[in-house]
Amino acid sequence: MPPEQSFIIVGAGNFGAATALALKQDKTRNVKVTLIDTTTYPNPGAASHDVNKIIRPDYADLDYMKLMAEVMPCWQTDELYKPFYHEVGVVRVDSSSFSDDVMKNYDIMYPDDKTQIPAKWLSVEEARVLSGGPLRDANYGGVDKVFWNPASGWAAAAKALEAVVGTAIKAGVQYSSLGVKRLIIDDPDGSAKCTGVVLGNGEVLKADVILVAAGAHTAVLLADSAPKSEKIQAGDRLLATGAISFYLTLPEEKIKDFVNCPVVKNSEEHTKGSLECAGESMGMTPDGVLKFNCDISFTNNLLHPATQKVMSIPPTEIGETSWTSGYFPKLFKERSAKVLEGSYGELVKCLPIEKYRMCWDATTPTHDFLITPHPHCANLCVASGGSFHGWKFLPVIGKYIVRMMDGRADGSFKGDLAERWAWDRDPDDKRAANPTYQIEGDLQDMKKDDE
Repeated sequence: MPPEQSFIIVGAGNFGAATALALKQDKTRNVKVTLIDTTTYPNPGAASHDVNKIIRPDYADLDYMKLMAEVMPCWQTDELYKPFYHEVGVVRVDSSSFSDDVMKNYDIMYPDDKTQIPAKWLSVEEARVLSGGPLRDANYGGVDKVFWNPASGWAAAAKALEAVVGTAIKAGVQYSSLGVKRLIIDDPDGSAKCTGVVLGNGEVLKADVILVAAGAHTAVLLADSAPKSEKIQAGDRLLATGAISFYLTLPEEKIKDFVNCPVVKNSEEHTKGSLECAGESMGMTPDGVLKFNCDISFTNNLLHPATQKVMSIPPTEIGETSWTSGYFPKLFKERSAKVLEGSYGELVKCLPIEKYRMCWDATTPTHDFLITPHPHCANLCVASGGSFHGWKFLPVIGKYIVRMMDGRADGSFKGDLAERWAWDRDPDDKRAANPTYQIEGDLQDMKKDDE
């Protein structure tokens, strides 16, 4: 075996857990991997911890759609992932060019065999009777056709993440719930180098490679660790942003209406509530839960003590990170009610929303991931910027992050994705990964409006 190489991974969410497992599954390596988070796994405050997440192969961007062609078979057939995947299909009600672009990508990917293209167009009338008719009372606005991909669905997010972390631990990954106060960055001669981390209890832990995969907390951790170095801080590359989820539990007499309910993404004004977001219904879980997303995004701008600069900092209050039946901003409740009504109409009339959640993730300007060696700090790598669409890549993203970490010294991590995920992206590259979850305001302002 080669000499042992040690890794510290800060953050046991989607990117961090996937990387830890990928490192240990490679039998050609001799690695010591320590995976650190602030709670036992899976962390209930992480974006990757959820009732369910959409699994869709369809992107208007060809790079991500090709990547999803690698991901989908894992969800469908891999013994680790398929128990959590429910292939109920995805319906997209959208008058934008998104679905047309997806169809063009399918033509590019499968020019000679159209039988490999699972998606098709449905009329509104066909959508109303699809899967037994749970969408019969939905509000389709002015669209005359809807996009339908039966080879899609949802996955039980928290359970899948728990299985991945658990499998990594069985393979030899060491897990710590002490959290990380800061990275240890030495800069004796103007050449910064990360040598380890300071844990929540003050203990120092060293490693050959430190990967920050802390999601919405990534930018804050970099600022805490190097408050006087703008080169090491994330700047405008990463922004901590929140989004809205909510759920209700169906009464027994309603469950029959939703047994085969597909995932629905409705991007029309009457349902989403604004020009920049969409409403998502995730289909019904086996225990009768309907979970929804409202695709608006917002910051939480506060003064960062160490840098004395205003930046978006994820909240720490449980009611602003985990499911709550307590206070929730009025605007968010109004948007949620609109999504609920537009998604199912009379079928859900008078059914109360049980709980809401602010889900926090790190967003990049183009919603591309930030998976890169840190160019201004040796031994430090970053895997963040999930931008509210990264979870579905769980089965394969670890392999790409490991490839990035291996190539940090010799520059061998190359190609379109590496360029798009780089610390400093080509400013002339205007490609964007995902069109939804545009920022509409700041949480502090919204709370003031309720006073």
